[in-house]
Amino acid sequence: MRKSYKYSKTVTVNTVAPTLFNFDFIGIDRLKFTSSGGTYAGVGGRGEQIALDNFTFNTTKSVPEPISVLGLLTFGALGATCALKRKR
Repeated sequence: MRKSYKYSKTVTVNTVAPTLFNFDFIGIDRLKFTSSGGTYAGVGGRGEQIALDNFTFNTTKSVPEPISVLGLLTFGALGATCALKRKR
């Protein structure tokens, strides 16, 4: 089965100076960085490398499921009913 991607972007960076990229993708659940070319860094970490700095991401706020809200309302109504019966 072939993977389908919602977003895909190829970026070519400047090897002399830092470059800022804003992707502004929404609904991402996985992110993959790959590099090509250069010299194999090897086990000791020598050779060409890629670095990411000031990498930021924003999480989305979770919205409660309707069944959760219904459960809380039911529990609250049951508690209120019990409290009223105790007062009588």
